[in-house]
Amino acid sequence: MTEETEVLPKETSLLFEKYSSWIFYQVERWGRRNGLPRSKYETSIEYTERLIAHLPEQEEKFNEQARSLRLSDLLRLLNVSYQSAYYGESGSGEGEHDPDGEYDNLLRRLKTVRAIR
Repeated sequence: MTEETEVLPKETSLLFEKYSSWIFYQVERWGRRNGLPRSKYETSIEYTERLIAHLPEQEEKFNEQARSLRLSDLLRLLNVSYQSAYYGESGSGEGEHDPDGEYDNLLRRLKTVRAIR
């Protein structure tokens, strides 16, 4: 098996599934607190894009640990991870892990941001 096609061990996959779901849940909580609850008919990507549309422009870009990051990119990356875990597509090569602790950066940043409604 090459590095590019390596599949995560089952225990790691289950842990990741719980982790990405928990992070997505935290984003949903942030949305509710900012007056943007997720509709039961809204897909995760629809909700993610709606949240992105309500982010203040001045809060979009930020620096964390000497890296320049964008909230919209992190939210979309999380959505890919969440969908991979939810729909069982963990072998797709995308969304199998939290690259460089990005989801922690996302949650830390969201704590300081208020959505525009």
